[in-house]
Amino acid sequence: MMDAEPEIFPFHGGAQTENSSIKRSINSLFLRTQSNFKSPLSDANMSFTLLCLILVHPVHETVAEIEWNSKTQRMEVALRLDILDDQWLAKKASKADGGESKNWRLKYLERTFRITKPGGAGQPTTSSYDWIGKQQKGAHVWWFFEISPTDKIKPQWIQQKMLEEREPNYTHRILILNASGKRSLNLTTRKNKARLDQAKDDTTNKATDS
Repeated sequence: MMDAEPEIFPFHGGAQTENSSIKRSINSLFLRTQSNFKSPLSDANMSFTLLCLILVHPVHETVAEIEWNSKTQRMEVALRLDILDDQWLAKKASKADGGESKNWRLKYLERTFRITKPGGAGQPTTSSYDWIGKQQKGAHVWWFFEISPTDKIKPQWIQQKMLEEREPNYTHRILILNASGKRSLNLTTRKNKARLDQAKDDTTNKATDS
């Protein structure tokens, strides 16, 4: 079995862009129920059914905070994903290698979270990945890792295609942190790669956990 990993604190104090659509949907549901109340039995059953559907259907989203450290020449990454996605990936990795690999997360990230081109067969690697740790906060899990480009040059693009094999409709939000502020990109299964200079100014808070 894979060893449990210690919790650690994030690079940036934890990200903060929680999708509040579930909360808004629940509030709207109860408001409609109160204003349109007709049959106690039918309306209560309908409200309960809708509420259950809202709660059990997760938002297919990841949020990553990235920051280039010019001193270490590494990209520091704090990646938030749903705890159910983390468990699904762990189960898949366990089946693939019999639970022997302790570095399955790094191996997965090397394939799916890129800031340099992957090296081809017989070619040198273009970047190395270092695992820092993980931390569970509420319904989410944070993965902390660093990517070191072999050429030590600040990356110009990013590719995020995690969990495509689980669901085809994930949104991957990228928050680019630097001294001048914060910029953001939204990547999807259809468009999983973009230049970092295409990011737009982001005025929202960092991703919070509920």
